[in-house]
Amino acid sequence: MINLPHEKCYGCQGCLNVCPKDAISMKEDGCGYRYPSVDYNKCIRCGLCIKVCPELNDYDLNAPANVYAVVSKDRSIIKTTASGGFSSVLANHIISHGGVVYGCAEENFENIGHIRIDNTNNLDKIKNSKYVHSDIRLTYREAKADLDNGKEVLFTGTPCQISGLLGFLRKRYDNLLTMDLVCHGVPPMKMLREQVLSYPEVKNVPHEDIFVDFRWKEDLRSGYGCIRFGLRTAIRSGEHMRVVRQENDTINPYMRCFQTGISLRENCLQCPYARKERISDITAADFWGLGRDINSEMFDLNGVSLILVNTAKGIHYFNEIKDAFDIQKRTFEEAKLHNRCLSQPFERLKERDRFLKICREKGLRTAAKATDSVHRFESNAIIQCLRKNRISNFGVRCLSKGLRLLHIL
Repeated sequence: MINLPHEKCYGCQGCLNVCPKDAISMKEDGCGYRYPSVDYNKCIRCGLCIKVCPELNDYDLNAPANVYAVVSKDRSIIKTTASGGFSSVLANHIISHGGVVYGCAEENFENIGHIRIDNTNNLDKIKNSKYVHSDIRLTYREAKADLDNGKEVLFTGTPCQISGLLGFLRKRYDNLLTMDLVCHGVPPMKMLREQVLSYPEVKNVPHEDIFVDFRWKEDLRSGYGCIRFGLRTAIRSGEHMRVVRQENDTINPYMRCFQTGISLRENCLQCPYARKERISDITAADFWGLGRDINSEMFDLNGVSLILVNTAKGIHYFNEIKDAFDIQKRTFEEAKLHNRCLSQPFERLKERDRFLKICREKGLRTAAKATDSVHRFESNAIIQCLRKNRISNFGVRCLSKGLRLLHIL
C-alpha cells in the first residue's frame, strides 16, 4: 500500500482513483494539506496505488517543439478568460467535435475541484485561474471510461495532476489530449476557507452562495494592464452575484502567502515538473512581459497566452484551432523570463517551519502577520508600483523606511 513521506506526495489522488476497494481517502493535516489515508480493513494489498504513483514511477517528458504568444481574435473571449483565451477556444473545439473536457471548476468558495464537461454551455465553469489545490475527485476514472468508449478527451490541470492521470491510465490513448499549466504551486483549501470566513460580509451567508475570484479583468487604459490579482469575494443572490469584498494580492493575507510561496504544498518546493521539459502535450501560461521588457508589438491589456507545444499530438491540435488567434512565434528564453517555474520551483523559505507551526496553532492570518517574508512582499510590491509611477527615489526611500518601521511595530 502507498506510504510516501508527506514531502514527496503530490496530492494527485491517482492512488485514490485506482484503488479497487475504495480503501484510500484524502485527509487534511493540521494546516490543511491533504494526503492519502489507507483504511487497512478494506485494503487487499494489491499494490496498484504504488504502481500509479508518479513519485515512484518515471514518465516521458518533452522539450517544447514550439513556443507561441497567442491572443484570441474574439474580444469577447479574451474579456472572460484569464489570459489570451487559448484554453477556452481549445476546450470549445474538443466539445464541438463530440469530445469531453476535464478541468478545475468552482462550485462555491470551499468546493473547488475537477469536473467533466460535455456541453459548451458549461465551459464558463472552468474558466479563469484558481490559486488553491484542486480536488481531482474521481475524474481519472471518468476520463478512462470516456477514453475506453472512444471519446476525444481533453484533460487540463497542474503537471502533477497530469502525471497522476497518466499513471492511473497506465497506457497511451490516441484520443487523449493533455494540457498542463505553468504551476506556481498550490496552497490548501483550509487556508482559503479560513481567509474567506474571516470576513464579516459573509457572516450568516450559506457557504454554497459564497464565491471567490483570484484574478479578474477591469476595463482600464493604464500602462500597467487590466488583469488584477487578489481575492474578490461575492455572494450569490438568485441569478446575480454581488461583490462584497475585494483585496489585491499585496493586501490579502492568503494571496500574499501564496505569492511568496510560503503557503504552498511541501512537495511544490521540490517540484520535478518545474522545468523546460513538460509532461503534457500542450502547456499554457501567461506571457508576462511581452511588449514591455520583451520586445513585441503583441501587447494586450487583457493578457496574452503563452503556449508551449510539446508533442506531435499537441502540434496537431494547435494547428486545428490556430486560425482563431493572432499568433507570434517566440523563444523559450523569453517564455521563462517571467515564468520562473519553467526552470525551477519556488525556494523553501527559512521561515516556513515557523509559519506552519503558527498556522496550525493560530491560523493563517496570524501566521501571515508574524512572517517577515510576507511583509517584505507587500512592501516591495508597493515600492515597485511607486517607481512605475515615477515617484522620486527620495520618496521611495522614505516610504520604504516607514513600511519597515510599521512591520517592526
